[in-house]
Amino acid sequence: MGLCHRDKTTRSKAGGGSLFTEARALDRGSLSAGVAVSLAAIPTLLAFTSLAIQLSFWQQQTQLVADAAALSASETSRGLISGFSCENPEQIATRFDLELDRCRIVGFSAFVEVSKSLPPFRLFAQATAGPARE
Repeated sequence: MGLCHRDKTTRSKAGGGSLFTEARALDRGSLSAGVAVSLAAIPTLLAFTSLAIQLSFWQQQTQLVADAAALSASETSRGLISGFSCENPEQIATRFDLELDRCRIVGFSAFVEVSKSLPPFRLFAQATAGPARE
């Protein structure tokens, strides 16, 4: 049960290297592993960033369509645009692959809610439009 203990101050048999060279020889490959992990992490990070940017774009588009649909419903109820008050917003929403979830007309004001399903996400937007209050 003899333990072989080597004095750390002695030089290796392979060419008289110091303790630093021995430690460096043991570290061989750690840089490759670090590069491999980094190369695997970069595409994952880019994919999540791309998804976040796309969701932000789609949310903005959903809100803009809701605003246009509410304005269309209000203008139709006032008689400035031909058609029916909740049919026009539905056509606008359908044009952008959105669903018209709710359309309420009160007087000349309109409240519209639209949504878009992007599994596993669901985007919602709502807008109100009507004549200015005096």
